[in-house]
Order: sequence, then C-alpha cells, then structure tokens
Amino acid sequence: MPSFQPLCRILLLSLLSVAGCLMESGAATPERDVAQRAAMWAARGDVVPCRTLYDSIAALRPEVRDSLLPPHVALFCRLAFARAEGDGSRVAGIADSLETQYENRFDVRGLLALADVRLDALYSGGRWEDLEQYCRNRLQWCARRNIKASRRKVFRQYLAVATENNDKPPVGIHWRSDSFSVPISRDWPLLIPVSAGGGHPLPFMLHSGQRHTLVSEADLREWGIPLPATAPVDIEVGGRMVKAYPVVIDSLHIGEMTLSHIPLFVVDKEVEAPYNRSVGTDILRRFPLCVITDDLLTVWRTALPQEAEAICTAATENSGCRTVPMFLTTAGHIAVADGSTASTLVNTAMPTLADTDSIGVPCRALPEFKSYGCCALDFENHRMLLAGKREFHPMRVADYIARNDLFALLRNEAALLLTATPEEAEAMNRVLGEALTPPPADTLEPALQQALVGAGVPGPGRTAVSILLNTPEGLLFQEQQGQHLLTRKLDASNIAGHRIDLDHMLLY
Repeated sequence: MPSFQPLCRILLLSLLSVAGCLMESGAATPERDVAQRAAMWAARGDVVPCRTLYDSIAALRPEVRDSLLPPHVALFCRLAFARAEGDGSRVAGIADSLETQYENRFDVRGLLALADVRLDALYSGGRWEDLEQYCRNRLQWCARRNIKASRRKVFRQYLAVATENNDKPPVGIHWRSDSFSVPISRDWPLLIPVSAGGGHPLPFMLHSGQRHTLVSEADLREWGIPLPATAPVDIEVGGRMVKAYPVVIDSLHIGEMTLSHIPLFVVDKEVEAPYNRSVGTDILRRFPLCVITDDLLTVWRTALPQEAEAICTAATENSGCRTVPMFLTTAGHIAVADGSTASTLVNTAMPTLADTDSIGVPCRALPEFKSYGCCALDFENHRMLLAGKREFHPMRVADYIARNDLFALLRNEAALLLTATPEEAEAMNRVLGEALTPPPADTLEPALQQALVGAGVPGPGRTAVSILLNTPEGLLFQEQQGQHLLTRKLDASNIAGHRIDLDHMLLY
C-alpha cells in the first residue's frame, strides 16, 4: 500500500482545486486562502498549525465556519488529526464520509488515495470483516469506473489478506503490569528487545518516522513463524517504495505487554538493518506514556499528567520539568510545538541532528531524547516532557571497554555493530565472548553450585530475568531499581530463590 505522504499530495491537489472552485475566479480571497492552508497542512501531516487554525474556526458561527472551511475540507483536517492520534476507527469513519458524501468533490486519483488511507486503517486495526467488505465494494466501484487492472490489484491483495485472516479477532493488548521497563541502547539507533510467540528477543529499532512495524524474513524464521502466503504490497520505507508481505502475528511481546493478532509487514533484503526491524508508530502510539533514560525504556499503561511530570522530575536533580505540546504527524514523525504555529519533528531513526524530512521541516533527531536526564513521550495527552538538560556524548566500543562496563557493552552490541570498524567489532566480540563463557562449575562456591540448573531446564513456571557475566570479580548480573539498571555480584547472600543456567549464562 502506498504511504500516506504521496497519497496526501494527490488529495491535496484534488482538495485545492475544489477549494478554488468554491470561490469566484480571480484574485485569491482570505476565505480561499484559509481553506487552502488548512488542506495543505492536513495533507502534509503538519497537524500542529492545522489544529490551531481548525480550532479557531470551529468556535465561529456555523455560517462563518462553513464559508472559511467547507465541510469536506474540515473533514479532511479531522482525518489528519485522527491519523495523528492513531484512532483507526475514526480514520475509517471519516474516510467513509468523504467517499460517500463528497465523492463528487474528488477526482478518481483523490478517491483512490482516500481508499488507500482507509485500507491502511482497517488493516492496522485487524478489522478483517470490514476490510473484506470494503475491498469487495471498491472492486465493484472500480468496475463501474473502468479503473485499470493494475490499480484494482491493491484491493485484490488486501481482499486476500482479509479472507485469510477473517477468523481472527481484532488487535488486542494484554498488560501484565501497570508499567514495565526494557533495556534500550544508549546511542543511535534506539533498540529494544522484541519477541514473538516463544521466540528469542531480537533488537528492534524505535522508529517514529515509520508508520508500520517491520520485521525481516530472517526474523520470522528465527521465531519459527512461516512466511505469509499472500502477495506483497507496496509500502514506503526510508522515503522509497518497497515490497512487503502483510502478516498477522499471534503474539508479539515487548516487556510486560503482549500484542495479540497484530498486523505487521515482512520485508526482504531490500531493506537493510536497522530499518528491517522497526517498531513503527502503529505500535508506539499504543503506549500511553514512554519514558526514555540512558538504560531503559519504561512504558506506563496510563499517562496521568501528574505521574508523567513526577517521573521526569525524579530522574534528575533539577526540580523543573519542561512540557512541550506534541502530536504524531500523518507521516509518523513526532511533531513538537515550539510556538503557536511553528513545529519541528523528532525522528528516532536518524543518527544526527543535521536532518530534514521530505517536506523540509527540520528534525530534532536522537539527541533530542538523549540530551535530557529523562524524556517522556505522553501519547495519551499529546505532550513531550523534558527534564535535566545535559551534555550528550556518544559512546564507542573503546569507551565501554575502558570503563569495564560489560553489561552496557552487551546491551548496546547490536547498535554498535552498525557503526563499528572491523577492529572495534573484533575487540567487542573478544571481550563479550570471554564474559559470556561459562566458568567451570566446580570453581563456584557451594551455594552457587546447588543453584545450578541441569541441562538448561529451569523448572516449570520460571523465566529468565537476567544475563550473567563471568568476570575476574565473579558472576555478575543486573537488576532494575527505579529508572536504572544496577550491577550486582551473585553470591550466597542473594542466591535465594534463583536458579543458574551456566550453559546459557542465564539467571532464573
């Protein structure tokens, strides 16, 4: 499916021509200018100024409001807001209104672009029955309009996807706790562990510039999930169109949260690391509150304003906490309001500050998050909270080795490999290989020997909670305390209740 930005350009041209037809020919009037600006901002996904303009007009008398923003332009604005808020049901409803009530306001290209927006909303929400019915209706519509066969192919592809999954329920979210933390890489890219079914966790990038969550073909094989049998569709990744296979994962795990029957896209070698493992905004926006620190990404089930502020304040000695209005744009980036009409973008997938996106708006890339002691993305209340401004210094392999911070080196291994020189990669593999080599069992003190798990079987109901490292100081493990990870030595004083799997250097 084509991405929303190219589609919006088509819709924009259609809407602007309609706005022009509403006015008398000749010089542009203020009313026409307002409609054009609103349509342009909505199409570009620049929801901050569009929202300000829309709210100011919505408060006026109906006759004045409709003269400034014709109903179909107002609906298009609300469509952009719904997409930025991640409300798939509202997106589908508004697209339906535009298609059924204002069909004569759009040309064929605009209507097909609206159809793609609706397909995206229905697919991402796992609304298979609605998706199947919609595809059948649009195919009939294409036949009446003599739409070329190549364009009907998109509806046939999604019809096949809907038919294959019509026995599955919509996307579900199961929280095992009100909040949870997962390790996160310190520098670009921001990587967190993600797993599916009973498979091992793999490092996935937080990608606020990607609408869809992506997984590679190799990842599916690693998790023991068969490749989808459906035909690939076109999606945008990194500013270009690529082929991707729609797939529905029965259970995707991020920390203490499980997404059930979640639709993703499978990409092949055409998409390179780290972008081929991306947690896009289709999942990120399901996190009411995300808190990013040096070591951890903490996700909260609810995002009460006072709780978000307390979290940020507690993460730094500075008692102040700066709150910035925030929206997700239709392109997936996080738009941060610097003033009443201006906005910049935050893109977690960019390694440097010197970045501009495709529409020329400067991005605050990764250092925007990491240059604060704590950064909270409050998706529920559309705010970003920043606390504890500080200098941010990227780390390389030699820095971790010099500090003897082996847990941090291990946690950042996948990210470091993307930018490491061959010599750095060799040094990292050597150091981690030594640290992950099991010590002889007979060299352990008796209490630790009694805690050993035979043949890697931890026993019923036990799950791995940590990784052990073998160092000259002894067996070390990490535990979480608040917003930080602390390294501890495993000895007779803290072995109670734990089991040790030396074969895999895991603690249960």
